[in-house]
This record gives sequence, C-alpha cells and structure tokens, in this order.
Amino acid sequence: MSAQPEHAPAGPPVPRTIRGVRRALDQEQRAAFEEELADAELGAVDDLLFLWWGIATCGHDPQVIADLRAADAGTLQSRPADPVSDEARGWSGRTGER
Repeated sequence: MSAQPEHAPAGPPVPRTIRGVRRALDQEQRAAFEEELADAELGAVDDLLFLWWGIATCGHDPQVIADLRAADAGTLQSRPADPVSDEARGWSGRTGER
C-alpha cells in the first residue's frame, strides 16, 4: 500500500469569472464558450458561466462534461438513494421540506 495520493494534485482554483474560465479552457472549449457567451441572453450569463466554470474545473473528461451538460438541461439520469432510516423516507432532498 502506498501513501501517495490516488490523483494528481489539483492545479490552482479557477476563478469564477469570464476571464478565469477562458484561461482554464483549451482552445476548442474556449471557442465553444465564446460562441455560447456571445449568444447568451441577459439573465442567462450567470448560469452559462457556472456551467463552463464546472467544465473548466473538472478538466477535460468527456463523461464529466456530458454529465454537467445533462444536469444543466435537466436530463441527467440518476436514481434516488435508498433511505437509510424510516426518518429519511419521504425526504425530497431539499432543505426545509418534508
């Protein structure tokens, strides 16, 4: 057994700014980001920046990017976790709701 970390250490954090995201993306991703940003309607820029910040932060794994896009579109396939106790049954996952 090794004491070495399982994953390479993360780079510096990506700032949650348009400039920070631009710098963290590769050339192909940057072009797609710029195109989406140019077409974004007022009010949609925050969500678009957050999506691309996730892509920039998670690296270049195609499955991670596909999952982020599916989550953004509301189509991410998921299954609810089995409740661990009677108390957890019926919980929606949202705070303040039962």
